[in-house]
Amino acid sequence: AFWGCSSLSSLVIPDSVTCIGDRAFFDCSSLRNLVIPNSVTSIGSYAFEKCTKLTSATLGTGISSIPDYMFSSCSALTSVVLPENITGIGKYAFQSTAFTELPLTASITEIKDYAFKSCTKLTSVAIPDRVTKLGTYVFQSCTGLESVKIGGGVTSVPNYMFHGCTNLVNVELSEKVTS
Repeated sequence: AFWGCSSLSSLVIPDSVTCIGDRAFFDCSSLRNLVIPNSVTSIGSYAFEKCTKLTSATLGTGISSIPDYMFSSCSALTSVVLPENITGIGKYAFQSTAFTELPLTASITEIKDYAFKSCTKLTSVAIPDRVTKLGTYVFQSCTGLESVKIGGGVTSVPNYMFHGCTNLVNVELSEKVTS
């Protein structure tokens, strides 16, 4: 709908909106802040990818998972407020963002492949206890990552999960991890 609207800096989504489609605001490179109301129950893949000036986003309670590529390459994004009902993080959802800490809530049970790839400003990660499914390469190339704590729901650490994390010095695994 607004793909490539490079001058769009402000967005007000009214409560009448229930769906944001695939690539709806893709490459809206001047968009700075985002509030998604509780009325939105569906968000398509790539919805806000490459919104390079986006610094903060607050998501309403209408959605239960973060779609694939939702905020991928939002290189200025430092803050996302997730509702407590979010259960999943999609593939590449937060790739190449500027997070210094993860926006994970206690309700999350699954984090898919490459979800936080190249988040180079992350220094520590604590994966919540309710997470039972982790994809491959979740933290690939998070070069600032130094410390990781994996919660009690994880029984297996996937291949390449920390590939390219060149500064990782401390990993704390739960007693439930078997492989």
